[in-house]
Amino acid sequence: RVNARLTTALGLPAAAIIGRTPDEIIPAAAASRLVRECRQCVRTREPATFEQHLTLPSGAHLYRTRLMPVRDQHGRFATDITELHKRQKLLDETEAITRVGGWDYEVTTRQLRWTAGAYRVYARDTAVFHPSLAAVIALHAEEERPAVRLAFENALVTGADFDFTARVPLDDGRAVTVHILGQAEIEDGRVVRLFGAVRDITAEEESDQLRLRLEAQLRRAQKMEAVGTLAGGIAHDFNNILAGIMGNIQLAGMELPPGSPLQRF
Repeated sequence: RVNARLTTALGLPAAAIIGRTPDEIIPAAAASRLVRECRQCVRTREPATFEQHLTLPSGAHLYRTRLMPVRDQHGRFATDITELHKRQKLLDETEAITRVGGWDYEVTTRQLRWTAGAYRVYARDTAVFHPSLAAVIALHAEEERPAVRLAFENALVTGADFDFTARVPLDDGRAVTVHILGQAEIEDGRVVRLFGAVRDITAEEESDQLRLRLEAQLRRAQKMEAVGTLAGGIAHDFNNILAGIMGNIQLAGMELPPGSPLQRF
């Protein structure tokens, strides 16, 4: 069994890996090294990490391999991977429901890897799109690419975490808003790896925009209500003043003789 990240790393389809021995997949010298490391891992029952240069269809890269022995409750090497399948299935389902994807970037090899969730967030086909730093930056809106590139470069140089939001145009004419989080892994004072998550927040952003529009409409309605209340109060007070004026005018008219020129006023 292989996952999508391995097929991407090797630049080979799963059918070219499953059921084959190492020397049928990678160059003989590298295959021999891998077999030796696997045997050592089995013998010592301890994790192992090693690096080697490989030239594959995806190009020449430096690969870091980590071997981890899996033992059951009796200390024997486990062969039942049912639980592993369940965990992977749970991860895939969780990523799909939450619209979250994971990624990591190896500084030495300059290799960027995505989980299945990241492909879904960016609406990319795993068989067609091969993530790289330049390719992923190019996915974002043109005016936002400098900020995305700056965030990555700052994390690579300083090891600082980064957290930013960017817009991503899709091939079907739509656009999604993604929230990208990243963290650096540092060894011997230098950044060796970046890893993080990307989340589709389009629905949340649209909900926030709708909330802001409704709040603005409510404020306008409240202003109109306040103006109406003020106008009503002024009209009532002014009417009281007019009542006194009109009453006095009527009394004054009663005091004037019928032919007085002041009657018309």
